[in-house]
Amino acid sequence: MDITINELNGEPDGIGADMTSEGFIYNRGSYSLYSSFSDGYIQRAEISKNEHH
Repeated sequence: MDITINELNGEPDGIGADMTSEGFIYNRGSYSLYSSFSDGYIQRAEISKNEHH
């Protein structure tokens, strides 16, 4: 899946959290990107496809 850096600009659409960290959620049409940070570094990044376009 190709994602341009321009698609990742802007404010996050939401903030999510799991047991160990807090992250940002970006909804971009057909997919969502979740990235969490710890000590200034990306800890986890997940891309999930949205079934309802």
